[in-house]
Amino acid sequence: MRATVSSRLEYGLHLGVSSSQKARDNLQQVENEALRIVTGAAKATSSYALRHWLGVPSIRSRQMIQAGKELVRAVTTKSHPLREELMERKDQEIKQRLKTVRSWVIDSREMIELVAPLESIKPRPWIKTNCKMPELKWIGGRNWRERAVEMNVAEVECMLEELNPTLIVATDGSIREGITAWGGAVWRNRMVTFEWSAARHGQSSSFRAESEALEDALVWLTRNALPADHTVILTDSYSMVSKMEGGNILEWWAPLISRIPGRMTVAYIPRHAGIPFNEKADQLAGEATPIGDLVISPEDVIATVKKKVLEVEERNMPDHFSVTRLKESGTRRGDGAEVKLRGKDKRINTQTRMGVLSRSTLRELIADGGTCAETTSRCHDPRDD
Repeated sequence: MRATVSSRLEYGLHLGVSSSQKARDNLQQVENEALRIVTGAAKATSSYALRHWLGVPSIRSRQMIQAGKELVRAVTTKSHPLREELMERKDQEIKQRLKTVRSWVIDSREMIELVAPLESIKPRPWIKTNCKMPELKWIGGRNWRERAVEMNVAEVECMLEELNPTLIVATDGSIREGITAWGGAVWRNRMVTFEWSAARHGQSSSFRAESEALEDALVWLTRNALPADHTVILTDSYSMVSKMEGGNILEWWAPLISRIPGRMTVAYIPRHAGIPFNEKADQLAGEATPIGDLVISPEDVIATVKKKVLEVEERNMPDHFSVTRLKESGTRRGDGAEVKLRGKDKRINTQTRMGVLSRSTLRELIADGGTCAETTSRCHDPRDD
């Protein structure tokens, strides 16, 4: 879906921010049909419900998000040919030929500057590095939230027993209304020896907060780790560990990592899984008092823009049977993207989730001993269209 349909729809999508509603509707219809084919949904299924379940924003939302990305990239990349004109706002001197059509740059600037002035956005460059990298460990998954805490703790303890670290560092980030916070704690031989927390005014992403926490941990280790130490850093940021797995780090982490003596391992552990180390870091980050303002990065701006755009989309979602059904069942946006079913099983799962069955699916369910009432509140006969 993303490779064959979405990638083609999104190419240069931001240039059509000022396009007509009819043009956007035509693109949206193409994607809606693709969503139904890929998921096996019945023809009468609400496209709004499908997008909510799969976590796919509408064409209009993606236009706005992509336009914001392109503008921020232009003003924060020194070699970009448009940077000087955009920073000096020379584009505003160009007279618009049509009052009903505005440049995508004007719309994007207005949207971005609701978050932060263009001049205040400073890049945090992630680079590919050849420097000494920590060892990486992955343990657990999303299912840890549903199972017994004792099982989660036992698995982490097995990992720690295998690694036998002298230092354990747990880090975490916290996003509150208008505040970005982070914190962590250090255990030497299982005794807490250091705790810290920090916060800034300005709402960012959880990824930014997690990276700030890890950066503070690296600074502490450069000053306090010993050559004989084996340090294990526990984090619940899957994205950050994935970046490090690809050899990517923030530009200023390289000298910090090279100065840390001894052996170092960074381990991913799922959040809110009842692990005492992570819970301690989470508590410290949640209690941090903000001092000063956060330096806004391009990623922070885009994360905020995306959040606001999707909130508007959710508020404007029509009161459709399938949408209500999903929300009442506690289905979160994007849950459908995690489903690994294929073929017939995927089609039946989608249609029962949406509450709209095709005639063939209804026959299969009845043949298997189910009934329409057991699986859905509405059955759809394609011959009714």
